[in-house]
Amino acid sequence: MQASRPSCGPSGVGGFRKRLLTLAALILSCGCGRSLSVVSISPDIGTGTQQTFTLVYSAPAGFSDLTNIGVLIATSTDAIDTCYVWYDPIHDALKLADDDAVNWIETSRRGQGSLENSQCRVTAAGSSMSGDGTKLTLRIPVTFKRAFAGRKIVYLYAEERQGLKTGFVRKGRWAVPY
Repeated sequence: MQASRPSCGPSGVGGFRKRLLTLAALILSCGCGRSLSVVSISPDIGTGTQQTFTLVYSAPAGFSDLTNIGVLIATSTDAIDTCYVWYDPIHDALKLADDDAVNWIETSRRGQGSLENSQCRVTAAGSSMSGDGTKLTLRIPVTFKRAFAGRKIVYLYAEERQGLKTGFVRKGRWAVPY
């Protein structure tokens, strides 16, 4: 018995090539070839008890496609007893995880309130958000507490409407003085 050879007709190699080109055009037109990313944090290395961090995120379909972005300042990605700040661009709200990382304390980014746990305080009044094309920039003022002293790793995180998530990405280091 002989193996059949592929046809070069519409359902064979030629048809496959046409479908492949159509798929490539779809990927390029929708931006699917680009990925959701955490771009940077500034400063990315430092020491101190107070700092306004500038966080930059990018979404392929545009900054308005971002649904949640976060910064975790900790010794690992375990969020218990950390400074874990979340920004919800849809509701323009800042959130801070409680000490057990079970509940969120929330305030409007445009308000005068502050969020506080045993590790840090985040002040809404000094925060800002701007978007341009695919990039969202968030500025967050953070005051670290003495109980949080030591060397920390700064992780950034992002989610977008289509369900893409970056996971925690290590982007910096911060030391809280004793």
